[in-house]
Amino acid sequence: MKQTKTLVLLMLLGSSLFITNCKKGEDDPFLSLRTRKARVAGDWTMKSGTDKISAVDGTSGASFTNNITYTETSYTETSSFPGGGSSGTHKLTIEFEKDGGFIYTETMDGSTFIAKGTWNFTGGIGENKRKEQLVLHVTSYSDPDGSGTYAGNYTDLTYNIKELRNKKMVLISTDKSNDSDGNYNSYETDYTFEQ
Repeated sequence: MKQTKTLVLLMLLGSSLFITNCKKGEDDPFLSLRTRKARVAGDWTMKSGTDKISAVDGTSGASFTNNITYTETSYTETSSFPGGGSSGTHKLTIEFEKDGGFIYTETMDGSTFIAKGTWNFTGGIGENKRKEQLVLHVTSYSDPDGSGTYAGNYTDLTYNIKELRNKKMVLISTDKSNDSDGNYNSYETDYTFEQ
């Protein structure tokens, strides 16, 4: 009887540790029986998304904003530039392979861009939890103008994983910079993918 109680206690303790370590992103499920790597691996299609770009020239004071909204099959762009803005067809897919490779395919208005490389999680940097960020390391690309390869760390793209479920993933990214000349740049993304 004592061994049974000890075994049950150990199982409860082990499962409580598992449950508290499952949730990384703010909208992650409370409990998942699949690892984060297993949930990322697979073919993903962007169902909706936004890009927000803002810039200010410190010398002239000129500024602009550019907003792009995506659906699964189209995009709409608004811009503060005179005559700016457009709309058209768009599709974005990412295949995350179990071995750590990825293939990114984006088609916009009939032109296709393909990037390949490796993916992994960050190990918990600063305030970020371990496996809370996804890093894409691009090693090669092709587009209608040609193809090429990359080397070094310049090609790393980092996204925060806001939500990661078996069939849904939300990736967000924010890059902002200011310099002593008053120049300001901001780029924010928010993409929702489904399998």
